[in-house]
Amino acid sequence: LADGTAAAADGASQLAGGMSEAADGARLVAAEVDGLAGDGRAVAGDASNLASGLRDDASTLPTYSEDERAALGKVVADPVDVEASRINPVATTAAGLAPSFIAISLWVGALAIFLVVPALLGRSDRRRWWRGALAGFGAGALIGVVQALLTVLTLRLGLGVEVARLPELLLWAALAAVVFVAIMQAFVALFEYRGWLVALLLLVLQVAAAGVLVPATTAPGFLQVVNALMPLGYVIDVGRSLIAGATPALLPALAVLAAWLVGSLLVTLAAAFRAETAGTAAAAGAAGTDDAE
Repeated sequence: LADGTAAAADGASQLAGGMSEAADGARLVAAEVDGLAGDGRAVAGDASNLASGLRDDASTLPTYSEDERAALGKVVADPVDVEASRINPVATTAAGLAPSFIAISLWVGALAIFLVVPALLGRSDRRRWWRGALAGFGAGALIGVVQALLTVLTLRLGLGVEVARLPELLLWAALAAVVFVAIMQAFVALFEYRGWLVALLLLVLQVAAAGVLVPATTAPGFLQVVNALMPLGYVIDVGRSLIAGATPALLPALAVLAAWLVGSLLVTLAAAFRAETAGTAAAAGAAGTDDAE
């Protein structure tokens, strides 16, 4: 009984210690509950402020009708809309390519002229050696003008290419043909049969530079310089404007064509003078040989 009583006393003492610890835990829980309650009140206050702010913002939002909502949805789905418009459009692809065909055909036609017609005609008069150069140019220019008129009229009447300014295009093609004839005559007079090869090589270079194959603005810098100096690109650009009905940039084109015309005639005259001088020297040499014999 004494042992049981002592054990019961120890248990009672442990129970009292546990009760004390439980009381401490209860007090800690009570303190945490008070803190949690304070945090809950703060959260509730923040939620109330958020709700109030949302109500205020919602009251300031604009309202849209059904059509306006559809338009806004269309803008959001496709924000960029491109409307393309052409200035002086051409009716067909053939009309867009016709200026290049005209210019190239006139260049090749001028080359073909001096496959048949001599570059220098009538060189027998030593005192008027220049007549041969001018006679060759006159004959070639006449044929070239006829070629130009037939080329443009065939495109317009035969192939049905729409031309907005036909009379101006006829005059421009005739002028281009005259300039090309002068250039071909200078090549042939200066280099003889090798002048035809020079003309063909120059044609290839100009076709690459004039934007016939690729746009001229995207060509390498060297080809852009060539296009600015050579006549074929200007003939194409002015012809394109006349076919479409636009106002062409005539002044730079006329300046370049005039420079090539005058320069080619001067080269032809120089070649004629050289040929006449060489012929006179050869004749004098032959005469001296005859006298010696």
